[in-house]
Amino acid sequence: MNYSKVFISGGNGFIGRTLARYFKAHGVDVCGVDLTPCEEFNIVAGNLNEPASWRSLMNECDLVIHTAAIVSNAFSYKQTWQANVGWTKNLLDAAVAANTVKRFIHISSTAVYGSDWQTDIKEDAPLFPDGRAYNDSKMMSEHLSLSYHASKKLNVTIIRPGDVYGPGSRPWIAYPLQEIAKGKFMVPEGMFGPVYIDDLVKGIYQSAMSDDASGEIFNLSGPEQVTNQVYFNYLAQAQGKNHVTVVNLALALKLTGFIEWCYHLVGKTTDINPSTMRMLSRKSAAYSNEKAQNIFGYKPEFTLQQGMQHALQWAYEQGLCKEEPRTDTATAN
Repeated sequence: MNYSKVFISGGNGFIGRTLARYFKAHGVDVCGVDLTPCEEFNIVAGNLNEPASWRSLMNECDLVIHTAAIVSNAFSYKQTWQANVGWTKNLLDAAVAANTVKRFIHISSTAVYGSDWQTDIKEDAPLFPDGRAYNDSKMMSEHLSLSYHASKKLNVTIIRPGDVYGPGSRPWIAYPLQEIAKGKFMVPEGMFGPVYIDDLVKGIYQSAMSDDASGEIFNLSGPEQVTNQVYFNYLAQAQGKNHVTVVNLALALKLTGFIEWCYHLVGKTTDINPSTMRMLSRKSAAYSNEKAQNIFGYKPEFTLQQGMQHALQWAYEQGLCKEEPRTDTATAN
């Protein structure tokens, strides 16, 4: 597969901007839409609920990558569904109407597997809607995307990233650092599936270039799973603390339920809430990369220690953490 121009939704976001840079470096023209524009990558300001503001750009594109989504657990079920499913529908319809799109890549999430798997998790694992807005909306948007493939309207590929971190990550770097500094951060006992942003973007590019990836679903995760304690200890130590606060799920739900209630009293929201605690209470985050490796050669290169070195250097330069990362940083236990 070869492409002349890629359209990226959420093109000025954490994943979208890194994708734009990667595709441009590989000779593919880039455009897209985001709430905030980016002239460097021809990302226009627009709302995915209003196709008139961006639809004409897609008429020149032969690849569409849909990264835009609500990932926060602070939004209501209806708001999250309207964004993650409604935006997907608008993009699918625009791609069909353009009549130039060779491949539509929908970025979903390994969150669709839920929290109860205790073994390696492969793409054929059955999914179980559990009432959490992000998980359920990602399942629905996958189903919608694959229905366009089944009806031969578009060639669709589904990507399920693990927990994506790196320079510029808000959910897994900036936000936890800020909350740790305030003394308000805790995690439940559970497993974490980190994938460094550069590994994910390379995998998405490889999937786009593979004929055999059409109509398929792929996990793209890092080289290993770790405990929540191991992952978030890197961030705690960057704030000068010995370790992150880890509690059992029952206590985490009570404490974060109270925190969320306090925020609601003053008309605010927070991601330190019961929904986030349930998401992080995974018994396994061992998302198998075997299928992606077999079909298009995906192999993550960054260990957690290497990825965190880059992420925390960025955070330090942004004034988000107290401690400059050392090049000899040992694995946080």
